[in-house]
Amino acid sequence: MSHRDSSPECAAPTLDDLCGNAIKLQVAGRLELAEQLYRRILQAEPAHAAANHCIGMLNVQLQRPADGLPHLLAALESNPQNPD
Repeated sequence: MSHRDSSPECAAPTLDDLCGNAIKLQVAGRLELAEQLYRRILQAEPAHAAANHCIGMLNVQLQRPADGLPHLLAALESNPQNPD
């Protein structure tokens, strides 16, 4: 049996990978788990544009727009070229 630590399937997921997983959870209606992943991403990288945008929209979806606004503004500040 060979040891393959450098293979892609052994690599730790990137923050973008985690964000993609959180988006899938959000779309599937697993909002609490999605929010936990977004917060984990933002702990590691507070200016992560996609995570800020998605958690902001999740808060809007949960009818907590005041909680979502700072995240949406952070997403815009991090990546103003993105039209989303």
